[in-house]
Amino acid sequence: MSVSYLVEPLSAAKHRRNEFQCESPELTAFLRTRARKEMDARASACFVLVPEADPGRIAGYYTLSAATIGLSELPPALAKRFPRYPHLPATLLGRLARDSAFRGAGSYLLHSTRGEWAPQLSGFDSAANSGRR
Repeated sequence: MSVSYLVEPLSAAKHRRNEFQCESPELTAFLRTRARKEMDARASACFVLVPEADPGRIAGYYTLSAATIGLSELPPALAKRFPRYPHLPATLLGRLARDSAFRGAGSYLLHSTRGEWAPQLSGFDSAANSGRR
C-alpha cells in the first residue's frame, strides 16, 4: 500500500515538530527549535512533507531562502544567457531532511523541491531577504 503525501508550509499549530527525528541531530534540532523562528523573521520558508492520513506528522522538510548569484561566478557560456546585472536572484535550498520512520518518502521530498512549492511562496516576501549570500 503506497502512502500519499502533501507538502505545505510549516505550521506551529498543526505540525508535531517534537516527533520528527532524522539521522542528523542538527537537522532534527533545527526543525524543532529554529524553523518557525526563521519563518517569523522571514529569513527562510520551511515546507513540510506530511502523510495525508496523518497531516500533523512530519515525514520530511526543506527550507528555502532568497539568495543571489554573481554573474561573474557563472561559466561564460551560461552567463551570456542572462541579463547583464551583477547579481542574479536565486532560491537557496538550505536544509533537506527526512524522518527516519519514512524511509520511502525521500524521493518524494526531493521531487517536491523542484517547483511544486512555487505557488505557495506567493506570500513569502523575498524582498525582506534581499541580502546577498
